[in-house]
Amino acid sequence: MLKKTAILFAGIFVFSSWMFAQDGRFTANLNVSALIFRQSEGNGIVLNPTNHAGFLATLQYRIAPHSSLEMNYGRSYDSQKYTSGPLIYRVFADITEFSGAYVYTARKGKRLRPFALVGGGALFFGPPAAKINDIPTAIGAVRQSQLAVLYGGGVDYRVFGPISLRAQYRGLYYQPPDFKLLFLSVGGKTNLSEPTLGISLNF
Repeated sequence: MLKKTAILFAGIFVFSSWMFAQDGRFTANLNVSALIFRQSEGNGIVLNPTNHAGFLATLQYRIAPHSSLEMNYGRSYDSQKYTSGPLIYRVFADITEFSGAYVYTARKGKRLRPFALVGGGALFFGPPAAKINDIPTAIGAVRQSQLAVLYGGGVDYRVFGPISLRAQYRGLYYQPPDFKLLFLSVGGKTNLSEPTLGISLNF
């Protein structure tokens, strides 16, 4: 599924560059990402999500020389491991991100263009799958969305013409999922660190 999604957005990436080649205000980014989760604890429950790789697509529109607005779509798969005393529950789920942000580019050199971003969006967790290795999946777990604050920064390095390489750090601050089951609720907030590497096309 992740491979099909990447192929779809690669097609959109190429098609968009052809459609808007004369404008110059748009930038499309295709990225691979590492999703690094922080352990969460509360209500006698410890949550340890697995770290994994993902896919991120971004479309930016420049509204001023140093300012842009961006929309993001991210997709990955993960295992949410809940420990409560002797009990262990593992919920296998996809994670989908829809977010938007304001991007400020500090300066525009010949090659390097550092930037910072802040925004928000939502993370969608689920649906859960069956148990694996005899570890029970919580019965009744359902798909769930959580609001998130997005922040980060990075740099674009122009290779040639409209093509650049992008390296960035993204952080997502949100409430850990409980899949609408009280006995999986750790409460509070947590942070997802997401360094990414990708390619950008300005058109």
